[in-house]
This record gives sequence, C-alpha cells and structure tokens, in this order.
Amino acid sequence: MKKTYLLMALLATIAISCEKAATVEKPEPITTTVIYSISVVSTANSTIAGRGTNTSTISDVNVFATAGDGSIIKTTTDESGLAVLSVPSGFATIVVKADGFTTLSYIVDLRDVTDTSRQNNVGSTRTAASIIRLYPTGGSGSSTITGKLLANYNLDTPEPEIIPGEAQVNAYLTPDLASFNHLGAGRIVSAVYESSTFTTTSQSGIYSLKVPGSASGLKATVIAGDFAV
Repeated sequence: MKKTYLLMALLATIAISCEKAATVEKPEPITTTVIYSISVVSTANSTIAGRGTNTSTISDVNVFATAGDGSIIKTTTDESGLAVLSVPSGFATIVVKADGFTTLSYIVDLRDVTDTSRQNNVGSTRTAASIIRLYPTGGSGSSTITGKLLANYNLDTPEPEIIPGEAQVNAYLTPDLASFNHLGAGRIVSAVYESSTFTTTSQSGIYSLKVPGSASGLKATVIAGDFAV
C-alpha cells in the first residue's frame, strides 16, 4: 500500500508540475503593420519657410525606409508625389532623395498612439502619414552665403589668420520639425537635410555657397572641414 501511495503521489506531483509549466507559456506577440504614406512636396517659391501653401508635389522621388527590425523597404513617389510603405510598428529611418532637391533623412515614430480616434485600426494594420518638404538646390529661390575662413593656428600671433590653401566648406539646412505634418502615428522626432552644397576657399580664404532659401528665411549652418598648415 505504501508503494502504491507513493507512486500515486509522484504521478500527481508530475501532473501538477506539467500544469504549472503550461501556464507560464506566453502567446506569440502580434506584429502590427503600419501603412505609412509620404507626400513629398517642393517648397520652391514658398512664402513661409517650410510651411508655404504655394507648393507642388514631386514625382519619381526615391524613398528608403529602414525599420526597427532591420528590414529595408524601397519605393518611389507616383505622379501625385505620394509614396506608400508597409512598415512594422516602431521607429523607422526614412531617406527621401530627388534629383535637384535637398536629401532629407529623418526618424519617424510609427508606434501605436494612445488616442485611438487619431488612427485607423483594421485588425493588425494601422495607417500613418507625413508631408515631407524638399528644397530645390538651384533656381531663383536660392540664396548665396559669402564669407572668409580664418583660424588661430599660429601660436606666435594672437590674431586669427587666413587658412593657406583650400579648405572645404559645407552648408546644412536646419529643419523645422513643426513643418512636417503627420496624422496620428507618424510623428517625426528628428530630421536632417544632407549637405545641400559645398565649396572650397580661395587662396585669400573667401568662400561662396549657394543654398536653398525662402521669402521668410531659412536657417542654415556653415561648417568648415579639416585643413593642413
């Protein structure tokens, strides 16, 4: 009897252990897919920096998206300037590139938003959208930045001197994140226009850069590269 009792107790313990092990199993996570629409417009002749209403869409724009899971999606805008990407929910890095325009790289937040009235849910698929503005790199809307490059590289003289030879100078536009419209998920958290133009200084240290502009002004950062003396 004792052996039978012990055997039954052992079987009961095994059954309870198996039941407990089964309860800790977690279901497979459901990956939400975001249908992300990007409308690319030109700010040529825009009356307000990055927000002008006098804009036109740009077709055949190359759009590259790198999702949080490492997947890469490539597409181009259609005749209406619209590109549609299917991206996993989360953060994604987007690069928008078109001939004759500034290239924009930005990070977009495609996670779920808490306000469900601002998003469309269809099963495990949601939608998001952004309006992206590119600046033409030439034409009548451009501005010219001119200056002289000096540096304190000679410790024997307290005054800055002209850099001998040629030094590269780059101009970068400073984007206004508020100008990138979005719907629900699709908030742009950071953005940078790649160097829209570069030049080298003359022997007298003078440089001249042509950069995109607008009637209300557009912030640009001028950066000089390394040089040898």
